[in-house]
Amino acid sequence: MDEIKFELIWSLISSYSLKILGSIAILLIGKWLVAKISNLISKLVISSRLDETLSNFLLNIIKTLLMAFVIIAAIANLGVETSMFVAALGAVGLAIGMAFKDTFSNIGAGFLIIFFRPFKLKDHIEVAGVQGAVKEINMFSTVLRTTDHKNHYHPKRTYHK
Repeated sequence: MDEIKFELIWSLISSYSLKILGSIAILLIGKWLVAKISNLISKLVISSRLDETLSNFLLNIIKTLLMAFVIIAAIANLGVETSMFVAALGAVGLAIGMAFKDTFSNIGAGFLIIFFRPFKLKDHIEVAGVQGAVKEINMFSTVLRTTDHKNHYHPKRTYHK
């Protein structure tokens, strides 16, 4: 009886030890890859001259998502069903997307304005009834300088040149 228990325990140890070692390898290699990818993205973000706070925020989001993917891959290697983790991440992503839909809309509009350049710095435009010269164009808003030397910040929605 003791010999059967020993063989059962030994077979479990031998079968799961390879899975555990594989998961540890996935975690270590994944962590190394995430660090390399983060360094590359950090260099790209620094060269794009984004605001430091925004670039750090985006970099942390990317690192967190990549590490979540690595951890889920390591857990899946152990034989654990990961569909509930993926579903939970999807639900969290949906909730964040719904909470920030206006912000994401402004970011998308910011990309379009920067890409298509319907106006540039120092152009005179009208936004929401405010006329002024474009002082700054960033991802979230456009800054207008009015004739009375006041700055008006407008989210990226509707512009009239």
